[in-house]
Amino acid sequence: MSRKVARTAPDVPLSPESVFDQFCGLERVFRLNPHWTVQRFVVSPGPRLQSGSRIDAEIEDYATGEVYRLDGECTGFEPPKTLILEYGDSPKRRTKFFIGEVDGGSRITVEETYGDEEDEDRLQWHRQQLEFWVRSIIAYLRLLVRPGVKAGITRWFMNRFWIPATPSGRRISIFVLKLSLVELVLIVAILVGWALFSHK
Repeated sequence: MSRKVARTAPDVPLSPESVFDQFCGLERVFRLNPHWTVQRFVVSPGPRLQSGSRIDAEIEDYATGEVYRLDGECTGFEPPKTLILEYGDSPKRRTKFFIGEVDGGSRITVEETYGDEEDEDRLQWHRQQLEFWVRSIIAYLRLLVRPGVKAGITRWFMNRFWIPATPSGRRISIFVLKLSLVELVLIVAILVGWALFSHK
């Protein structure tokens, strides 16, 4: 017997092919979960997911400190619609990504299957985690198509620093970024004050 939790995301302005291509970079997708610290993630053959790929991952739940291993296989690979991951000895049995085509983009559903040893309280916890994970995935996909210099800088920062970091590291990054902005404002204010004073 198994128990499922699922979340259908808001539409994203990307084609199913583009979304599927992003999901084939599976490690990044897992690192987008704001509650997880990915301690190890190996796809073989890799680095991109393909039919029959094996997955060996070690995940720490930041909120509970629980560390669990995902030893799985890509058993469903149907571009650009479906990715299915099935795991071995883990409470999480299966993860399915389904990408449907809609006007102007794609609609994503993520479904996770757990063993019947997971009680209702644990399932509710998994639902909450899935909700935040899907929100993070959608935010990242929308960022990919956002135009402008600011969006380009944000994409660079996300890929270079934010996604590889742990949840605590992300909090530190935000603090450092805010501190740097304050320092920049102070420097600009000092330069403006000096310029005004020196021309009197």
